[in-house]
Amino acid sequence: YLVAERKLGYWWRAINVPHGMTEGEVKAKMEDGVLSLMMPRVTQEMSKKRVQIEWESEEATGST
Repeated sequence: YLVAERKLGYWWRAINVPHGMTEGEVKAKMEDGVLSLMMPRVTQEMSKKRVQIEWESEEATGST
């Protein structure tokens, strides 16, 4: 996607990258005042993560 910003003076921007991506996978280039970031496309397999949820039933806690 494309983000366009114009500001004068000193400024900085923090950009979140997908979870699990390492520094070596992200490339940055500044050319003619345009910052370009290149990173591998996140595949569905990379973004899927199964998490086991532990919970107590109402019978176990005694609540109704």
